[in-house]
Amino acid sequence: MSDVKALASAFLAAYQVFGESFHYTGEQLDERRAGFFERIQDSAFREQETTYLARINSTPVAAATIRFEGGLALLGGAATVPTHRSRKIYSTLLRRRLEDARARGYHVSAIYAGPMSRRVVGHYGFKEYGRSQVYGWMPEIDMDVIRSLVPND
Repeated sequence: MSDVKALASAFLAAYQVFGESFHYTGEQLDERRAGFFERIQDSAFREQETTYLARINSTPVAAATIRFEGGLALLGGAATVPTHRSRKIYSTLLRRRLEDARARGYHVSAIYAGPMSRRVVGHYGFKEYGRSQVYGWMPEIDMDVIRSLVPND
C-alpha cells in the first residue's frame, strides 16, 4: 500500500471515529471530508497539521488533531468512541500531541476543552482562561446528546 493510500485510510478511520463519537450524520461527515484528499497530499498541510489515530486490535477507537500555527500548538478535536472511553486513550493522545509539540520546539499549547475533557487537560497543566458558548442544531432532538454537552460545573 502506498504512503498516500495508507494516509488516506487512516484519515478516513479518524473521520469515522469523530463521526461516531460526536453523532455526526453522513452529510456532516461528507462536509468535513471535503477536500481532504487534496490536503493530505500537500506536504505543507501535513507539516502544519497532524491527525492521530488510536487503534485497539486494529480497530480505530480514538482520534485527535494538532495544528502548528504562529508559534502556538493548537490541540484540536479529540474523540474516543463511546465503547472505549475511560481507558486513558484520550489522555494518551493528549500526552502524545504535547510531546510532539515540544519536540518541534513549541512551548505554548492551547486547547478547547469541553466538559468531558476539562478534568483530564487540567492534569496536564492546562488552565482555563475563558469559556465560549456553543450553539447547535440537530435534525432530531436527542436529550442524551444535549445532556452530554452541558457542563455540570
